[in-house]
Amino acid sequence: MHKIISKKRPHGFTLIEILTTIVIIGVLATAAVPIGQLMIIRQQEKLLKEALSDTRRALDQFYDHYKTYPASFSELRGLAEPNFTIAYLRDAPPINPFTGNQYDWVIVVSGVTEYGGAPGFESSGCYETDCIDFINHNRKVYQNEIDTNPGNPLHGSARCCAECTGYWGIWDIKYPRDDRLAINETLYKDW
Repeated sequence: MHKIISKKRPHGFTLIEILTTIVIIGVLATAAVPIGQLMIIRQQEKLLKEALSDTRRALDQFYDHYKTYPASFSELRGLAEPNFTIAYLRDAPPINPFTGNQYDWVIVVSGVTEYGGAPGFESSGCYETDCIDFINHNRKVYQNEIDTNPGNPLHGSARCCAECTGYWGIWDIKYPRDDRLAINETLYKDW
């Protein structure tokens, strides 16, 4: 009787099996990265739409109540006593979800401005400026008003806004960059 000798295979994986597994995991990982990035962009776009719609709704409610557009974000927050104490927006301006900056917006101002006679602005009465310029302009107008009050201890100091025609009201808020396309191929600035 002949005994059949069987060779037992040692336990473990071969080099080919290990390399094949690594390649498969690598392919799956590279496919998951763009999907993850797309999900992040979709979430940012959702937050951008919400920020724009909440701000526009607050501007409309403010105008309906006061019959004027707010000249500062503190008026939208209800922190401009004694006249503007109703809060329409908790965080104004909202944080831009793409940049994380609260003041990274284009503000469309309403009413008569020193740009009122400039080409392209004659009929609309609106002008686009960045958020910081809007805040600085209205701050200068406010300081100039305080300066003209004889009871003010700062009376007699240099005029800071002699060319200003008055406060700018916030008519609209827009995304600041012209070159950013959304997933649906529209420009964020047109939202």
